[in-house]
Amino acid sequence: MINEDYDVIVTGAGPAGLSSALESAKNGAKTLILEKKPVIGEPTRTSGATWIDYLENYPFSEKALGNPIRGFYFCPPSLKEVYFKLNKIVGYVINVKAFYQELATMASKAGAEIRLNSKVERLKIDGNRISSVLLNNGEEIHGKTFIDASGMSAVLAKQVGLHEGKKRAVFCAEYDMWTPNLPQSDIAEFYFGNDIAPSGYAWIFPWSKERARVGVGIVQETLKENPLLYLRTFIVAHKIASKKLKDAQPLEFHYAKLPCTSPLKKTYFNQLLVVGDAAALISPLLGEGIRFCIEIGKIAGNVAAQAIQSEVTVRTLKRYQDEWKERFGKFFSRSLKANKAAAKFSNDDWDSLIPYTKRFNEYPEIGLRFIRSEFSISDLFKISPKFALKLGFKAI
Repeated sequence: MINEDYDVIVTGAGPAGLSSALESAKNGAKTLILEKKPVIGEPTRTSGATWIDYLENYPFSEKALGNPIRGFYFCPPSLKEVYFKLNKIVGYVINVKAFYQELATMASKAGAEIRLNSKVERLKIDGNRISSVLLNNGEEIHGKTFIDASGMSAVLAKQVGLHEGKKRAVFCAEYDMWTPNLPQSDIAEFYFGNDIAPSGYAWIFPWSKERARVGVGIVQETLKENPLLYLRTFIVAHKIASKKLKDAQPLEFHYAKLPCTSPLKKTYFNQLLVVGDAAALISPLLGEGIRFCIEIGKIAGNVAAQAIQSEVTVRTLKRYQDEWKERFGKFFSRSLKANKAAAKFSNDDWDSLIPYTKRFNEYPEIGLRFIRSEFSISDLFKISPKFALKLGFKAI
């Protein structure tokens, strides 16, 4: 079966794909979103923490925004806790399904069409031109520009040779739990140590009343350590977390694999743009990516729509990569450097590093920039030269 033509075809209805589609449709492009799952926003593949300033121009409901974040908590192996409290809302732990579906609704209102149960298998390429996508049911859909937002599978990027087979990733296991005894409802909690999360960290993120996402992420080249085993141990055996999670019960189980490497060298090809996890456009420091999906997806949708109005060429699509690199490139490279250093930490290393985060309360804007992966090297040295050196950065 051959369907009508579209200006922009987006593969994947996560935040990167939906943001791309919203922007392309707003700019007048006839846009189609193809999602392989029967439901947008399920299964959950994210802990859902993101930043308020990236959401201010979107009409999300209170239900979708979930729980506000006003501070952070860090617990090293020594259990010498550090609180970094702010007097304002800086982010949210979102209601993932509601958030994604509201973003999909915004794209629909802008004119985008959505098809569920539509798994894209490959592009059809005639000579040097991409003419269509082929679905697993044999359907062929023609388009002028294509956006790969297919997540870690990177279906289209791999086909055209943009994806380099990067292996370093974060393997995550998470429970969405009923948490009747969890205190601070507006604090995002991070726990460190090789006994609970070797080369990664554990987290407790409250997202609704008596509900929290509790998880463990481990950085690995291949899956050697099972994060679920560490998660179970963390919940019942960690001396501090186990008390907060007393009587807690799991209501959902989430599993995810996220890129923990540098972005693809090229995120464009002829009529194709690659966004989100498919392009490894995520902060490796804490594995945070929703705001990058939304912001860089917005760039992709805008570039695609403008190319349609002029000419779809490698030159016109290259602007997408130029723009995201200019805005976010240094954040990705610095956060990856810090992550690679931290992934080798011993428990003693964590115990020596975390106390420096007390100075975040003295320099709250620097502390916030660090957690957001937006820090400069001079920021790290202002906290402490030892803090910077521990994370692999030398004096400028």
